[in-house]
Amino acid sequence: MNDRIKVTMKDLLDKNQKQVERIIDISCFSIPDYNAPSGWESNIIAPIEKQAELLKRWISDFANEQHNTLLELVSFEII
Repeated sequence: MNDRIKVTMKDLLDKNQKQVERIIDISCFSIPDYNAPSGWESNIIAPIEKQAELLKRWISDFANEQHNTLLELVSFEII
């Protein structure tokens, strides 16, 4: 099973808008499994349609501060 995400982002504050790559844990794609039996906590990997949205949230919540800049999602792949 794949357990990491390779994220490519563009640094919007850099005059050349250099690209930044990060390898992050697949848990960034984790969402609640509402079909799990009552009383069981369970997560699943988000469907592909939601993954970019989750990464954009991760960039906003964590990556911008870690890199002290403003990043924009360029691409991603599960590795």
